[in-house]
Amino acid sequence: MAIEKKFPGSIRMRRIKGMYWEAKGDFNQAEAVYKAILLEQPNNELAMKRQAALELSRNNMTGAVDTIRKYLDVYANDKDAWEQLGELYLQMLLYRQALFCYEELLMFAPASVGYLTRVADILYTLGGNTNLRQARAYYSRAVDLSQGASARGLFGILACSAAITDKPVLQDDRSRAQIELPDLAAVSLMRLYKQHAPSKVAVVQSVLEDSLPKSS
Repeated sequence: MAIEKKFPGSIRMRRIKGMYWEAKGDFNQAEAVYKAILLEQPNNELAMKRQAALELSRNNMTGAVDTIRKYLDVYANDKDAWEQLGELYLQMLLYRQALFCYEELLMFAPASVGYLTRVADILYTLGGNTNLRQARAYYSRAVDLSQGASARGLFGILACSAAITDKPVLQDDRSRAQIELPDLAAVSLMRLYKQHAPSKVAVVQSVLEDSLPKSS
C-alpha cells in the first residue's frame, strides 16, 4: 500500500490499513492489524474502538460487548460508548446490564428526557411493584422536564399505574398524588394529541377509556 511506504511504522497509517481491510470485508486481516497496534499501545483509544466496530461488522454481539467493556475500563467518560453498550445489552435482552449503562448516562445528562424514559422503559420491562414505581417516577420526571410534551412519559405513567398491583390508600398528600396521577396524565395526553395530532384523538381516547380505572 502506498500509504504504508510513505508513513512506515505510523500507528495512524496502520489503523487506516485496518479500516481498509474492514471495508474489503477481510475482518481477519483487520483484526490482526488492530491487535498489533494494541500490543504496542494497549490503551490506544481509536484501535479499541475499531475492534468494537469490527465485532459488530461480524455480528458478534458478545465480542463487541466484551471489547466495549474493556474500552470503558479505560475511557469511562465516553458517553457514546455507554450508549452503544446499553443498546447491545437491550438487543441481547440483558435488561439489568442495560439499566446500569443508562443510569451511567443519566449521570452525564440528568435532564435528558430520552435517557429518563429509557431507564423507565427498562424498569417497566423488569416488572414488579418496586421497579414499576421507580419507572413511574422516571416517566414523571421526563414529563416535568419536557413541560408536559413527552407522550412516551405520559403513556408510561399510565402503563405503570395500571400494572402496579398494590394500589395506594388515601392517607396523605403523597398517596393522593399517586392516585390522581393517571387521570392527570390522561388529561395531558389528550391535550397533547389535540394540539399535534387531532386525527388520532378518538383512538387515544378509546385507549384511555380502556386503561383507566372506572369510578364506582
